[in-house]
Order: sequence, then C-alpha cells, then structure tokens
Amino acid sequence: MGAAWTTAHACGPLTVGMSPYGRLVYRDDQGQEAGIDPDVVRALAQRSGCALSPQIMSRNGVESGMARGTVAVSTSTIASPERASRGELWP
Repeated sequence: MGAAWTTAHACGPLTVGMSPYGRLVYRDDQGQEAGIDPDVVRALAQRSGCALSPQIMSRNGVESGMARGTVAVSTSTIASPERASRGELWP
C-alpha cells in the first residue's frame, strides 16, 4: 500500500489508481471503469467491506499519486526498486 495506507484508515476510503490498458482497464460506453482490474477491485471491496474507489488515470498520475499519498493502491504494476520504495508490491 502507498503512503495513504495507515492503520487508522485500514478500511478506506482508499483511492485505487488504474491505468488504461486493453481489457485490464478501460471505460465502457457509459464512461464507467470497466475491465478485469476494476472487477477485482469491486469484488475485493465487497468481500472485505473496505471502501475502495477505483479511478482510471495515467501511469504517471498513479505514480505521482502514490508518491503524494493520494493514491493508496495501484493495480497491474510492474515491480521496480523505485515503485517498491512507495509501498508493497504483491504478485
């Protein structure tokens, strides 16, 4: 989790940054987040009871949001030392 993750806010609300990429993340005809990643985030929120807010943004937007603490979770991220310095990376 990024800098926005704290014990006090362990169950949200947490912003989940997602970058558009094929069927993983896209906007449907109504402009809503769609794809595999948003489906997983919604299922995780439903099963955990945590308030997760999936938002589509550029990869740079996700990275800068993680650094500023405005994005707590990122999906489909490739591990790098720089990204690992901002939070935990799970396979």
